[in-house]
Amino acid sequence: MSKSSDERKSHEIIMCMGSACFTRGNNRSVEIVKDYLEKNDLTAETTFRGCLCSNRCKAAPVIIIDGQPFEKVVPQAVSEVLDHVFKEGGKENESA
Repeated sequence: MSKSSDERKSHEIIMCMGSACFTRGNNRSVEIVKDYLEKNDLTAETTFRGCLCSNRCKAAPVIIIDGQPFEKVVPQAVSEVLDHVFKEGGKENESA
């Protein structure tokens, strides 16, 4: 049994990797999220994965954090969105 199926992580980040999101910035945002999780010691408590399409192409790029979609999150705004969720506990839908 894999480690991810043995334990439940307290946060989940899903990065849309569909063509609209990918070309509008999520191709670069992947590394930004990984670096943020490492620097803030959140890797152990966060599941980070991609999905093929979140069906929100008009709002691309999209990142879904703990079930909450964040739309139009360009790479320059990723850290701000992550700070909002992890440091401020924000749950409302935000466009960056």
